[in-house]
Amino acid sequence: MNKTSVAEFLNQKINESELSQKEMADIIGFSNPNIITMIKQGLTKVAISRVPKLAKVLNVDPAELLNRVYQEYDPDTYSAITNILGEPKTVLEKKILKTVNEFLAFDLLESDAEKEEYINKLDGVLHNIKKVMQAI
Repeated sequence: MNKTSVAEFLNQKINESELSQKEMADIIGFSNPNIITMIKQGLTKVAISRVPKLAKVLNVDPAELLNRVYQEYDPDTYSAITNILGEPKTVLEKKILKTVNEFLAFDLLESDAEKEEYINKLDGVLHNIKKVMQAI
């Protein structure tokens, strides 16, 4: 779990923002800007449905915020979801995966056996690249 609480993390990000709490509340869709103060103080939890807009307003990766919120507020549900689907991918991770997939044309492989063999070969190549990078 993250060392700082969701409230501490959001307090820091809200304080760093150039937007007023009223502007933030309007963008996120809160009718009352006091909710921003309550979130900062940990007096109210962030609804999962508000994570995308809140992350955008605070210039935070939505997957990072979602991870923090779920881990703190509902660790059992978070564990169940990540055991099945894995952890949410950050924007950067999604870009990397898209680039690798496009470059390698992984989608063109038809059978699971072909894909598994391809992944094993790719894993070996990446390990070799890592060794080279560590040697530099």
